[in-house]
Amino acid sequence: MDLSYAQRLEDYHLACAFADQRQGFYVDIGAGHPVADSVSFWFYLQGWRGLVVEPQESLLALYRHVRPRDIASGSLIGRETGDAAFHIVEGLHGLSSMVERNARQAVAFGAAYSTVRRPVTTLAELCARHDVDRIDFLKVDVEGAEEDVFAGADWSRWRPRIIVGEVVAPHGAGESWREWDAVLRARDYVFTLFDGLNRF
Repeated sequence: MDLSYAQRLEDYHLACAFADQRQGFYVDIGAGHPVADSVSFWFYLQGWRGLVVEPQESLLALYRHVRPRDIASGSLIGRETGDAAFHIVEGLHGLSSMVERNARQAVAFGAAYSTVRRPVTTLAELCARHDVDRIDFLKVDVEGAEEDVFAGADWSRWRPRIIVGEVVAPHGAGESWREWDAVLRARDYVFTLFDGLNRF
């Protein structure tokens, strides 16, 4: 690997784990920009494809142009289907969240936020809708709502080989992984790496 596109070399660590696997399928929840700070873009360049979920319409539109092999969804992912408020932080898209208190903290950085309603689906429903048959890696970075994403999974039908979940709470306000770690451990996942931002 010559170039990492991710914040904390997440793509490098995943590339080491998958070694010479030429093709694969990822699910990237809270995908953000299709290139900058992307965990999955390096894999796309290697010929992989995946299901990317990004509820911010301006970013979602980029996937159709930059990464046309990927399936792009604008849904929010939660523990049950319906609709929910989504708080979009202006100018700092990586801080947008379903958790209003987290978006509100962006005001300290001089950023405003607006609230819109978005459809919510579960990870299980999303995978079923798009005929996902396997997941090599699942990345979840949803600014404090990771537990809800994991709660809506069907672990018996879709069991990702590797899961990467953000563990640092938005704005550096401590760790947020304890809420969802037990869910993964109960499904026999084993913690292997902390990169300073994510738990593998």
